[in-house]
Amino acid sequence: MSEEQDPVEMLLARMKPAPMNTDLMARLTAARPTTSPKRSGAWSFLSRWAFAAGAVACAAVVTVKVLDSTTNTAKDIASDNPEKAAAKNMPVIVQDNMLQAREMGVMMGPNRQPYQVMEYQWVESETLVPGTNVPSVRLETTRRQIVPVRLEVY
Repeated sequence: MSEEQDPVEMLLARMKPAPMNTDLMARLTAARPTTSPKRSGAWSFLSRWAFAAGAVACAAVVTVKVLDSTTNTAKDIASDNPEKAAAKNMPVIVQDNMLQAREMGVMMGPNRQPYQVMEYQWVESETLVPGTNVPSVRLETTRRQIVPVRLEVY
């Protein structure tokens, strides 16, 4: 099964490139360097890997030093003010209790998708555990949230 070839393609396949102009060939030969610069193997290794690895190591050292200095200043501030340090370490018990969940209805979303609207009510309570010099403190907050829930339509 031989495919028919286009006559233009056949003519193009038989064509040979024209010889290069001698003036152009002389200028190209004169511009070519006679010897290529030789690099030592050690310099090639240093320029490719060692400098990059050194830069990464320096960046890591600077990052560690900066992070270490900020934690030291935080420790110094905490040790200067023992009242603030004691206030930060107080044990707290957090509880969330749901009171009610009810359906409010169905709405059509902007993407033409139906959503069921739900209302949730709950109580957030935070209790400071009593210590030697700290009385028990309880803070309760009632929350109400309206949440759209996507309905799957098949």
